Amino acid sequence: MTDKTLREQLPQGCARNKIEFLADEFEAKAAELAELIAGLGSNSGSAPLPKISATENGDFTGNMATNIMVGTSEVDDVNASALNGRLSLPIGDGWSFEAEKARANYTPAHVFRKRTPDTYYGFMGRNENGVMELHCGKDRAVMYQVLSPRRNTKHPKLKGSVRILEENGMTLRVGIKSAQVDKHGFLRITHPEKRMCETVYTHVGAAYPAKPRVVESPGWHISPYAHNFDVLYIEAEGGYMLNVTDALAWMDGMLGDGDVLLHREPPTVGQFRDMLETKDGENIAGSDDFVYHFKQTHHCPFHPLQHIALLHVGVDNQGVGNHKPTIKEITTDYIKVSYPADVAETMRTTGNRLVYRYGLNPSSLGFYDSHANWLARK
Repeated sequence: MTDKTLREQLPQGCARNKIEFLADEFEAKAAELAELIAGLGSNSGSAPLPKISATENGDFTGNMATNIMVGTSEVDDVNASALNGRLSLPIGDGWSFEAEKARANYTPAHVFRKRTPDTYYGFMGRNENGVMELHCGKDRAVMYQVLSPRRNTKHPKLKGSVRILEENGMTLRVGIKSAQVDKHGFLRITHPEKRMCETVYTHVGAAYPAKPRVVESPGWHISPYAHNFDVLYIEAEGGYMLNVTDALAWMDGMLGDGDVLLHREPPTVGQFRDMLETKDGENIAGSDDFVYHFKQTHHCPFHPLQHIALLHVGVDNQGVGNHKPTIKEITTDYIKVSYPADVAETMRTTGNRLVYRYGLNPSSLGFYDSHANWLARK
């Protein structure tokens, strides 16, 4: 390489010599430029270009619930508290959880924990990551995130993957489903029974594999219509415990074929909040109903019941959790709850607040519902 300009490099002599020199220089530079462009397009001869994951908190280092339980129930009841029939809850920044059922002989049926890197021995392969641990008994349970992929007509397929460590006999499904908003404002899976885009893996062998594995979904043709939502899900069945990290989603074929990078920007403030308390309840005269005002207004893109889950019906929960309060009305500012008469009388004399959980990612999407019910709600 020389520091001289092209003009200074021109040979002495006739004009023909100068023209031939310039032609050789231009030809060499054109070849270098063509090689560079080819490398950018096909990644041949250069490092692969990374894709950025569309998931929020895919490494589970954001705010997460440390311990979640749901009580005995056959169906998800959004108007009930977590221990009295609600089987779907927010579990952290960007993530929600739903159980098919919760049987008494597996109570507590479903527990999530965030295990920090320094206590997880780093065996999941990325020491800086958090890990979600799913205890699902013998029934099906699913964790999921509603995505907002950047639609691209040239690369319309959305794919997802997850790094997992599972026990013997567990069946894992990683896939993508479509959801729409019904006439009541709930975001719901449109075809819960159909398995149109998922990879199924069943672990057979040692109690636990020697190292974690990555399971990737097929490509999902996302809808060009804005009223459709795409949902990445990880479902476990037939085993007791599943460890999950590196949950990713990306548009297949965009930006080359390199590694998928986790989205490591901090989540939006207030995406997930746990163990929140309301203000003191106000008894509606002549009834067993109480109104509780939230201390803050919550952003709810869908029906508030999909973002706000009742955990306890009193701050101290002194036996009240064994009764079944029912949510009669909810907004982004307050919630109205109806109690059995004996519990309501206790509430009037002792004073009370509600304890609840908020998640921006909606819960109760109806993974274990039916298409017929979806059509009736549509």
